[in-house]
Amino acid sequence: MDVTAGMKNRDSDTGEFTPTHSDSDLLQFLESEGQAGTRTVADRFDYKKPTAYRRLRQLEQQGEVESERVGNALLWRVRKEGDSNQ
Repeated sequence: MDVTAGMKNRDSDTGEFTPTHSDSDLLQFLESEGQAGTRTVADRFDYKKPTAYRRLRQLEQQGEVESERVGNALLWRVRKEGDSNQ
């Protein structure tokens, strides 16, 4: 296991944190789970909930995932080829 996987990296030029997990990592997790809430994704990738939400929203805007509000939670799933719910 890579012990640096959960550590945050800071860009030396901008000072901004860079993602420690790729979009592909998030998509593979959602694919394996079928669907997951924002908190579940945050816990799995050692993110704070707002960071998980921001990453998932970016993937949604790119057409990679879709969300569904269930009560107070958002459930996320990989958007299948041919889905026209956008």
